[in-house]
Amino acid sequence: MTTIPVNSIKDIESMMKNKKGLRKVHGTMLAVGIIMSAANVSTIAVWIVKDIWLPFAISMPIVIVLGVILTRMYHRNTAYICASCNATFQPTIWNHIFSAHTPKARKLTCSSCCKKDWCIETLAEKNNV
Repeated sequence: MTTIPVNSIKDIESMMKNKKGLRKVHGTMLAVGIIMSAANVSTIAVWIVKDIWLPFAISMPIVIVLGVILTRMYHRNTAYICASCNATFQPTIWNHIFSAHTPKARKLTCSSCCKKDWCIETLAEKNNV
């Protein structure tokens, strides 16, 4: 019979917490994004159909502010694991925004080994990152 080392169990538990935390961050972004899109589409429709542009002019600054808040929240709550050295790091916000990415990874330069590679997204630890 094979036993699983305690470190492996702790690692699995940590990965599950990270997955749940990331799901919560992504869910929040999705929910607020849907509200932002609905505000844009509905106010543009009112502008086109009834020729009333004021709701659009009022909603756009709110949508922009919400977009900035969501971007900052996403950046603060995510970190990345380097594929080469397994270091966990958080890129600058500009690298975070403008790097190539998939839903679960970004092409970033590791702050530890300085290698540019695809890094896996994980939940940022509040006290480490």
